[in-house]
Amino acid sequence: MKSQQAWNFAQRYSAVQMIKGAVFMIMLSFTGLMFPETLGWKNIIGIFILLCLLVYLFLTTEKAIKKKFPNS
Repeated sequence: MKSQQAWNFAQRYSAVQMIKGAVFMIMLSFTGLMFPETLGWKNIIGIFILLCLLVYLFLTTEKAIKKKFPNS
C-alpha cells in the first residue's frame, strides 16, 4: 500500500492468482469423487490444500510486487 499503482497492481495480480487457484481446486475436487468418504479425511485434506493455496497467493503476490516495484 505504498503507492496507488502498487495497490492496483497487487489487486489485479492476486485476482488472477485466485482464479488459477480456484480452477486447481475444482479440478482436484473431481479427483476426490473417485475415493470413498472415510472419517472426514477429504475435508481435512481440502482445508490443508486451501491453506496452502492461501500461502501461495500471498507469497507470489508479494514477490510480484517486489519485482515490479523494487524501490517501494
